[in-house]
Amino acid sequence: MKHVQIVESSKPQCSQFRSWCINEWSQDIVISSPDVPQPIFALCDGELAGGMAFSLFEQPFTDKKVVWINALLVKPDCRGSGIGSKLIEEATRQCGDLNQQHLYVYTNRPTLYTRLGWQTVPNADAEPQHWVLCTALS
Repeated sequence: MKHVQIVESSKPQCSQFRSWCINEWSQDIVISSPDVPQPIFALCDGELAGGMAFSLFEQPFTDKKVVWINALLVKPDCRGSGIGSKLIEEATRQCGDLNQQHLYVYTNRPTLYTRLGWQTVPNADAEPQHWVLCTALS
């Protein structure tokens, strides 16, 4: 079994993760912003295996801006090893100090989140085969 370590962002990891996101979704994303938590990364035997970035977006059914998971991506050969779950758990822990009640995500992979106790936000505006989910922050 490989050793997985969750770490805060560094410039080389941000650059590599951003490149992965562009390749995966064919669009550039903001990896880091002063208004949201810093990105977090998973290293597997010292190599970048996955990452997560955050953004500010409106809370469902309000105009209030809150933190959302903007991108979660795990390297294809590392998928299925629990890295995504570890990143989600770390995001929930880090965002627990925010002045908001929930952390949100817009995803086409809801099972990854619901296995960790996240709830679907009913009637939230989403494209087909996409869901808005949230988890309570303590």
